[in-house]
Amino acid sequence: HLVLLPVLFFPGSLVTLIALQRGRRRARRRGSWNWMSPEALLLAWTVPAWIVFEAVMTKLPHYTMVLYPAIALMSARVLVVLSRRARGLDRAGAVLWGVLGTAIALAPVVLFVRFRPEVASETRVYLALGLCIGAAYFVWAGVKQATGGNVRRALQDGGWAAAFISVGLIGGVLPGVRGLWPSSAAAAAIALSDPDADHPIARTGYHEDSFVFLTRGRAERVGRKALSSWLAEHPRGIALYQSSEDDEPPAHSGVISEVSGFNYSKGERVRLLLLRYDPSSPATIPGPPKPSMGGEPTP
Repeated sequence: HLVLLPVLFFPGSLVTLIALQRGRRRARRRGSWNWMSPEALLLAWTVPAWIVFEAVMTKLPHYTMVLYPAIALMSARVLVVLSRRARGLDRAGAVLWGVLGTAIALAPVVLFVRFRPEVASETRVYLALGLCIGAAYFVWAGVKQATGGNVRRALQDGGWAAAFISVGLIGGVLPGVRGLWPSSAAAAAIALSDPDADHPIARTGYHEDSFVFLTRGRAERVGRKALSSWLAEHPRGIALYQSSEDDEPPAHSGVISEVSGFNYSKGERVRLLLLRYDPSSPATIPGPPKPSMGGEPTP
């Protein structure tokens, strides 16, 4: 979460570190905490909860969104102070912010090259790339303003860059990168085999909340050792099984389809198999996953 903070709070991350330092100085003066100060309230809002989010095992980017209003208030106060003093920021810090903004602006290009997303038309591709170039321009225009003493104008330029990136990345590229949404691909594969949504569903090894939501809570969590028994008890059931190289698949199961993708919440590639009960045959597992990151189920 701390690593993602400069990205998710961009362009406000230009002054976030200064804001936290200033907040601590104003909340703690002469060796004691002033708990009546606004900065103390904002730090108490942010720091303990942030530590908890960092400590829990599951980490999704939106978990810390409830803390960003406090960070925004501290950053906005610093922006007001810097605007009154008309003093430029440290050049090294501003350049680092510019490099970060450029990396974010180039993210759609990297996703296009790496995952080959499905898009409605080539016009959409060219529009996203054009927005990337425009975002990079505004980022470095903001760096120039920040080092020249106009921090408020720097954040305005950064805001335009963030808007361009949002349209190009979130609106244009990410929806087409199917390899980043294995839960959606798995739910779609189940819907093909169970169009009436009346078959029992089990999930083994893959326990993302998104899959539970997409199956409307029907997915029952079953251990690897108990999956064979579950399939025998539910002949009409469908099991989502996360396969790995060193495990043994359950006996008497047949493969309906396969989904491969990237689980960004854990930072790992996943290979998901849809299994059904087949007493006449041992488990049949396809070969290694294809290099493609697409999530299209295969028969």
